Amino acid sequence: MDQPLTTLENVCRGFGFSNLLADIQLIRNENRNGTTLNIAVLGRFKAGKSSLINHLIGKEILPTGATPVTNVITRIRYGDNEGITVHYRDNHVENILLSELSLFVNEKENPGNTREIDFVDLTVPELKSFPHLRFIDTPGIGSLFSHNTSATQHWIPGTGVAVLAIDPGHPLSEDEMQFIDSLQKYTPDIRLLLTKTDLYHPKDLEEVEQFIHESVLKKWGKPFPVYRYSIVSKSQDYRKQFISQVLAPLEKDYTARKKEVAEYKIASLARECLGYLEMAQLSSEKNEKERKDLLKKILDGQSDIKRIREELRLIAEYHVSLTRSTLAERLLSYADEITNDLRDHFLQEYDHWRGNLFVLSRKFEQWTAGEISKKLSDIIEKEYPFFNSIREDTKAHFEKYLMTLQEQLNTRVREVLNIFLSSEKKEIGLHTLPPPDVAVSWAFDSNIDLLWFLFPMFIFKPVFGRYFERHIESEVEKNVYRLIGQVTEKINALILEMKEETLRRYELEITAIRSTLSRKPDNQASPADAIKEIRSLANR
Repeated sequence: MDQPLTTLENVCRGFGFSNLLADIQLIRNENRNGTTLNIAVLGRFKAGKSSLINHLIGKEILPTGATPVTNVITRIRYGDNEGITVHYRDNHVENILLSELSLFVNEKENPGNTREIDFVDLTVPELKSFPHLRFIDTPGIGSLFSHNTSATQHWIPGTGVAVLAIDPGHPLSEDEMQFIDSLQKYTPDIRLLLTKTDLYHPKDLEEVEQFIHESVLKKWGKPFPVYRYSIVSKSQDYRKQFISQVLAPLEKDYTARKKEVAEYKIASLARECLGYLEMAQLSSEKNEKERKDLLKKILDGQSDIKRIREELRLIAEYHVSLTRSTLAERLLSYADEITNDLRDHFLQEYDHWRGNLFVLSRKFEQWTAGEISKKLSDIIEKEYPFFNSIREDTKAHFEKYLMTLQEQLNTRVREVLNIFLSSEKKEIGLHTLPPPDVAVSWAFDSNIDLLWFLFPMFIFKPVFGRYFERHIESEVEKNVYRLIGQVTEKINALILEMKEETLRRYELEITAIRSTLSRKPDNQASPADAIKEIRSLANR
């Protein structure tokens, strides 16, 4: 595979198609590791990816949880001894204990991947039957945490076999359909796995499978294998079936499968390269005036960045205007529940508090801040899918707009040049939500607690207890509103970032076409010769 890759790389460098060079290098890196076939377990957050790998291994190794947990790519394969190696982005490595793994790959304990980890390698004796297979546990796609999705997207080119975990309650979302599109550029072997099947009636699962089958055929004109899995009900039967139907055949034929995957990836990149080469060929046959005329025909109305920026501004303003009211309607419903819980808890706690009025006031403030912080953290975890849905709605709007622009541009290229360009949809990057910032006011508006010596607490403690209890409601309401404001501010910042990224992505499309069609003939690189070479790779 080295020679085809070298040919493709030389052509891309010679003609300035730098956007393909990173994918070429990733394929080369994978080919150098000739004894391992990567099985990437992919899917939305909370789809059960880590739980699936744990169950297949037969040991609880990867951390799992109700909220998005995995935030670092984790690779697991056979080793005589259990071991974990952390690879950092600055290229240094560190060996850690299994008990420490969560500190490095868990979103809560390594928020935003602040440790700057590239990936983590695990070796486990339990995979002795599959020495040539390596599982890749990936962060969830479509997550509100941008580093999660981008980490997964970065590793897609290295995929040998893709297992896409799907929640039967939300089969083939728009994110998943887009993700399959991305996967097909890099692997011919995509398997769909329905997880958590114990939560659904068999008849419902049959309907979901039929829906998936019809959707896949309609979208891509070919079927993908669909499996069921559960780590709760019939778990061992599912495990044996998956091993016999998927893992065992892959282990047996891993050499042939690696070759097949490599050829597929090279052909896919070659086809992408061909469109630009054909434009370069056409450009080389034209004089400067003709090239300018072609550019004008293609870009007339398509490169009106001022108009596009205004349309993007209107899209962003529409979504920004809805954020606060949408969040308020959802989150204010928690205020009464939190207030009642804190009052009940306070009455139990207050009986055990000792000290003068000043001491009790500071105790109340600290206690209230801690309890409200816990409650708001619980709300963020519980409402994470709802926050994510706001983001997804906006993201989908921008991506639909970008795809419309790309399709219009590609249609113009096809009409003017009779050249077909691919229009691959890409994720819009996002950033993480901050933790709740709780602020609790002083227990008293005045400095009455500084006169604590005037209030013997064996007499006045019940009086101030009732005052503190009434104060809880206002503190809860204030901090729920603060949370609404914080999440609103962050989501709206993401919306503005998505707007700018949408514009940048389209400007790159315009720049690529402008650069290719502005290319003058030279004696060093012949598009015609390159097309012959690349076409032979694309048709493999």
